[in-house]
Amino acid sequence: MTLQRRYVLGAVFVLAAVGTAVLVADVLATVFFAVTVAYLLVPLHEGLTRRGFSTW
Repeated sequence: MTLQRRYVLGAVFVLAAVGTAVLVADVLATVFFAVTVAYLLVPLHEGLTRRGFSTW
C-alpha cells in the first residue's frame, strides 16, 4: 500500500468518525431530554391518578 493511499484511507476514517460522533451526540441529546421530561412528569401523573383521573 502506498503512502498516499494510507493518507486517503486515514482521512476517510477520520471523517467517518467525526460524522458518527456528531450523529450520536444529537441522539444522546434527544434521549437525555426525553428522560428528563419523563422524570419530571411522573410525580404529576401519580398525583393526578391519586385524585381519580384515568392513568391514560
